[in-house]
Amino acid sequence: MDQLVDGGLIGDVADLYDLDVPRVAALERMGDKSAQNLIDAIAGSKERPLERLITGVGIEHVGQVAARQLAEAAGELATLLGWTPEEIETRVGAIAGFGPKMVESVKGFMADPTSRALLEKLQLRGVSRRQPVAVVAEGGPLAGMSFCVTGVLSKKREDVHAEIRAGGGEVHDKVKKGTTFLVAGAKVGKSKLDGAKKFGAQVIDEQALGAMLKGEAP
Repeated sequence: MDQLVDGGLIGDVADLYDLDVPRVAALERMGDKSAQNLIDAIAGSKERPLERLITGVGIEHVGQVAARQLAEAAGELATLLGWTPEEIETRVGAIAGFGPKMVESVKGFMADPTSRALLEKLQLRGVSRRQPVAVVAEGGPLAGMSFCVTGVLSKKREDVHAEIRAGGGEVHDKVKKGTTFLVAGAKVGKSKLDGAKKFGAQVIDEQALGAMLKGEAP
């Protein structure tokens, strides 16, 4: 990465999609095979859904769960870029769990010339695919419950989120009023535990969540 930046080959993340094998292979300690692997991996990242791009650009106050919600509301990058500030306020403000700070953060990010230019460059390079809408199962073992997932788990966090939704549960980006359970893996931050205590969320581990998904009591 240092060589790519110092050599003027990339100035921002969108420039990664303009790289080719000969230019990468010419870098120190990079041969044709390594260069091809890198180019293939970069090309493959274009196929990720919109939520991954929103998570990656780092909009303040918008975490992984909120990024999915925002991506589902917009559907695709072109739609998100096409929203006026008024439409952002209306559409983003209507997303469950999005408070005024989050709405203003999205609106500010989309109004920032540098941030917007980056998204437009990524769009021109075909980065991200239409966001599939997550369907929460009705009547599952987790129906009526809401979960925040934190810490290091045995699975990817998005996979745990998918399991919760498949079980009829709702996923929250952070512990807040109405959050039923905090699923805590290793290396949990103090703020999440304090939030659970403040809002009365029960702290459980990944094993307990697995039992609940089978219809057992936590």
